[in-house]
Amino acid sequence: MAALSEFTDAIIDSAAKASLQKGELWPDGGQVLYRPPPPKNQIDETEADKFGIHYAVITIPFKTERKEPRRLILKLTTSYDFGNYQVSLDGVKIGEPLRLYSPKTEVKEFPLIDFWPDPGEHDLALECVGKDAASTGYLLGIDSIHLRERRPRVEKFGFDKDKDFKKQQILY
Repeated sequence: MAALSEFTDAIIDSAAKASLQKGELWPDGGQVLYRPPPPKNQIDETEADKFGIHYAVITIPFKTERKEPRRLILKLTTSYDFGNYQVSLDGVKIGEPLRLYSPKTEVKEFPLIDFWPDPGEHDLALECVGKDAASTGYLLGIDSIHLRERRPRVEKFGFDKDKDFKKQQILY
């Protein structure tokens, strides 16, 4: 999959508080830094309606050309003021929420799922679901998204080709 910088406009359009941040930790053009409002479970619903806040979520569209075995990996920043995010793919929750708090700012890979995505448009969503007690904020830093190619034998044997990730998520 291409570098995230190619999708920056679409991402920033979907979240008013997102911007491109450059720095030595992100040598491929920077990271998308998302500064969300507090998650919906941590603010009063009437206050949320007053300010037009429904929930803190950022959606990233991507396209696949053909059905082939892939591993979805997010390369994200962890830091002292980052939140916890639930990942969803095409509306289906993938795994447990990612805990992005760490006392030191680093970039880490988060492997999420091994699957055979159908050709076409897909939406990857990250919803803020809170933060660790030690975190001072709810930030999210997205360096890149990868649909990493699996070993050739996985495609050759068609291993898991007929499994629907919407019913069962697998990470080998």
